[in-house]
Amino acid sequence: MLISFSIDPEALTGSGPDLSAIVACHRRVIQEWRKHGMLIHSHDALKGSALFKTLESLPQECRKLWQTAISTSRRRPSSIPWDGTFPNGELSDMTPLASEFILALLDPTRAEAVCGLGTHESSRFETSLNGMELCKFHSVGESTHITKAQELAVRSLSKGDNCGSEWNSRYTNHLKNADHVVVVDKYILAHHMRRYSNKEISGLTRLLNDCFSKPRDRQVNVKLICAVQNKSRNITAGEQREIEAFVKNLATRYSGGGIRKLECYVVKDSDFSADAHARFFRTDYLVFGIDRGLDSFGGYTAERDSVVWRNDTLACSHFSQQEVKLQANAECHFNVI
Repeated sequence: MLISFSIDPEALTGSGPDLSAIVACHRRVIQEWRKHGMLIHSHDALKGSALFKTLESLPQECRKLWQTAISTSRRRPSSIPWDGTFPNGELSDMTPLASEFILALLDPTRAEAVCGLGTHESSRFETSLNGMELCKFHSVGESTHITKAQELAVRSLSKGDNCGSEWNSRYTNHLKNADHVVVVDKYILAHHMRRYSNKEISGLTRLLNDCFSKPRDRQVNVKLICAVQNKSRNITAGEQREIEAFVKNLATRYSGGGIRKLECYVVKDSDFSADAHARFFRTDYLVFGIDRGLDSFGGYTAERDSVVWRNDTLACSHFSQQEVKLQANAECHFNVI
């Protein structure tokens, strides 16, 4: 689940009684942004906006946190003319923003005086703003959207779950807003071709469909790292033909859409087992682990329980190192698109 949200610039300066409390509050907001959010800022460049100017006036400890966050976390400008500030007059003045984001982190005074939140009310949904959640900046941890995203990030997939709806709620928005996607799953080749021959949707198809649906001006680079199940021996001619059929299938289906580049690296099973036990996919810096691999989301309903988890390459470089090592040991490499 990826939450489009925006920040009231005036909320940044009054988020705690002292510096330590302010820093702690800002750190919480930034952590939730990095894990679950897409910051929507003013229509023009972030630099020079009201939000950016306010950030520059913060104490140095806060300012450093935001400088790192802005350079490494997801953000994009609004699609409508907007200077990034929130109204002091009527709640209806926010109507043009209702289609831009689903969560607004507001200065407490504005949240109460303009938006009608009670003194002890952390957040609420506003039907006149297309169901936007209005939340006080310092109460980000109590946001309903944030709480749901936290729960969904680690909730296991259970046997019988609807694979399509579970995939969409967990991963689709992350994929549609990514610049780079990497899949590390040694079984995706075999599972995809089995599903394809049975006229079923595979987990890989769900992932690539989301990437393909991105706008042409925001295309994504996709990299697949997989294996053939032959244990320690080299890839045979028959397996090579199977791989080429897999690649041709993908190239025919996914050329001309939101995927700028699609690569496939195939390694020996033994190399995969030595270097990468976990199966996961990465969207930019977020790593999504699926205990039984992408095919857990193949078909209509989940065929078995599967544990899911999440990590961050900034906190753990292990996943990026795995990708590099597996690519270096690849038996064959295809530029699919």
